[in-house]
Amino acid sequence: MALSLIATGGPLIELIIASKFEKIRKQTLDVGTYSVGNQDISQIRLLFPTVSRQRGTLCISADKVLYQDEESKNGSYLNEQKTSPKQFIQWN
Repeated sequence: MALSLIATGGPLIELIIASKFEKIRKQTLDVGTYSVGNQDISQIRLLFPTVSRQRGTLCISADKVLYQDEESKNGSYLNEQKTSPKQFIQWN
């Protein structure tokens, strides 16, 4: 699974989701806080068998993007490095 963020102008961010389990898709996100996981209620839904129901939280502000793993079973990786649970880190 691969997730990429692209600034689209202003505070909008384009999230690109790629995986062998589904077609590449894009989701445009505005400033705000988003739940990430494989549940129906996840605002960013990842339909992969290795993704927890409540994987993490993505926070977007006008000048930065933060991600926090919500103690998912397999953990989360950002820029190919494993993140610490319950700790926001900046996504470049």
